[in-house]
Amino acid sequence: MDLYYLGIYNQEASYALGTAEEDRHSLGAREFGEWERWDWNGEEILQVGSFGSQSILAWTASLDSGYTFDTDLQPRLGVKADVTSGDTDPKGGTQGTFDALYFKSGYFNDASLLRPQNIIDVHPNASLALTKTISVDGGGDVFWRYSKNDAVYGVPGFIAIPALENASSYVGTAADLNFTWQIQRHLSLQASYVHFFSGSYVHQAGGSDVNYFSTTVTFLF
Repeated sequence: MDLYYLGIYNQEASYALGTAEEDRHSLGAREFGEWERWDWNGEEILQVGSFGSQSILAWTASLDSGYTFDTDLQPRLGVKADVTSGDTDPKGGTQGTFDALYFKSGYFNDASLLRPQNIIDVHPNASLALTKTISVDGGGDVFWRYSKNDAVYGVPGFIAIPALENASSYVGTAADLNFTWQIQRHLSLQASYVHFFSGSYVHQAGGSDVNYFSTTVTFLF
C-alpha cells in the first residue's frame, strides 16, 4: 500500500465553472498486489481546498485487476474502471471537478484523447504472450460524463468539449489494440491502434470519430 499527499497552488486554474485562483490538496491511497494468478491495482484520492470563493470537494477511485491463465500464451482477462468526479452544481458553492495531477499520458489508451476528469469509464481487456518477447493486448473502453453540468477535458487540462446539459452523458467508446516486442534487454518496439467511436454528445459539439495509429521504439540504458 502507498499513502501520499500532493499540494498545488495555481493562480489561474480553469474548469467549466470558470477560471480562478486555486489551492488544492490531494490525499491518496494505492493498494496493489498479486495472489496466485490474480493481480490488482486500486487507487483512491480525496481533494479539498479552495477555488476562488468556492471550496473544493472532489474525488476519484480506480481499479485495474485481472486473472492470468496458466496455459499456452498466458492469456489474461482483466478490467479497468475509473470514476473521477465532476462539478454537479456550478452555483452550489463547491467546486467538484477532480484535478488529475501528474497522471501518465496515455492513461486510457495511447491516443490520449481524454483527461481523467468528470469521467466514468469501464475498460474490459485481454492480453496474450505470443512468445517470451512478443505480446498483444486490447479491449474496449466505454466513457460517460460523471456530471452533465461539467465538461470533457483534454490531456493538457483545457476544455475539449463544453458542458452541454441537454446532451447525453455517453461520450464514446475507444477500441484499442497494442503490440509489444522486447527486441532485447534495452530495446523494445510498440505499435498501437485506437478507434474512438464518438457518441451523440461529441457529435452535438461538432466532433466526430477518431482513428489513431502509432509506433514507438524505446531504448533503455
